[in-house]
Amino acid sequence: MDEAKTLELLGLTKEQLQERVLERMVEQLCDHLEPDIDISGAVRKAINDKVDTIAAEHVVPNVGKMIDNVSLKKTNEWGEKKDDKTITFIEYLTERAEKYLQQPVDYSGTTSSHYSYKEHTRLIFMIDRYIGDSIGKALKGVVGSVNKALIDGLVDTIKLQLAEVAKGLELGVVKKR
Repeated sequence: MDEAKTLELLGLTKEQLQERVLERMVEQLCDHLEPDIDISGAVRKAINDKVDTIAAEHVVPNVGKMIDNVSLKKTNEWGEKKDDKTITFIEYLTERAEKYLQQPVDYSGTTSSHYSYKEHTRLIFMIDRYIGDSIGKALKGVVGSVNKALIDGLVDTIKLQLAEVAKGLELGVVKKR
């Protein structure tokens, strides 16, 4: 059995194992130093920087290829293989997305194990919500514009009416004796 398969059986990746070994080495090193010296933070930062550099050079460029080459086997709820048929990660992801979007939801977009009324699928709910939000925003803009135009018109009308009323008024000075 090769190293990758052994690590996989343990539920670890090579990077995770390296990180754990380095952390343990840092802890042991720091245990033997004087308690006043806080070197663990600096050492941990240096190690993290080096691991990040290695990952950026060797892992990140290959992630797309790794995902494209992953093949998965369907299992039951206990993790036992259903059959020998394998699917790619893209097929798996597409299948999960379809199930998610076709899942029945209620009026608020939530699923439930109860026998509540399921109005439509999640996709329809999401489309309705998007359209409703878009129309709502557009209407708010239109109503705001209409209100501004009405208010401006009312202000102008009131000014004209007040000017005419003012013309009709006569000012005079009456002297009281």
